[in-house]
Amino acid sequence: MTTPPVALIDESPAFEPDGQARYRVARGVYVIISNIPRVWHAVHVGEGYSFDGASIPRCLWSLVGSPFEPDLMLAACVHDWYCEHTADCYQTRVIGDAVFFALLARAGVPRWRRILMYLGVRFHSFWNYGRKVKT
Repeated sequence: MTTPPVALIDESPAFEPDGQARYRVARGVYVIISNIPRVWHAVHVGEGYSFDGASIPRCLWSLVGSPFEPDLMLAACVHDWYCEHTADCYQTRVIGDAVFFALLARAGVPRWRRILMYLGVRFHSFWNYGRKVKT
């Protein structure tokens, strides 16, 4: 069995401005997160899905960058999709945050910046969801 390529099915940009500082998936996005033999993790975000880019507070834009930079869009789109579709499951949000980190690395985002962004989404997930999880 051969493993599929680790890439988007359609290499052209799949995002377009949707007004009000949001973006829309112009064509469905299919991303293979890992391709370990016999263990594939893939995400499909359908056409028309709307997201707000990387949710970076404006006061941090000078440090981390704009939330609408092209190298952040795929990671932000998939992360937002995870967050919206797993809102009641903290453990799945942890996976979504890890996927965000992996896609930032794949996009070539510098390590220091990936770490800051990952810590931001982890803190947000913990603060809003993890504190409420009963063990």
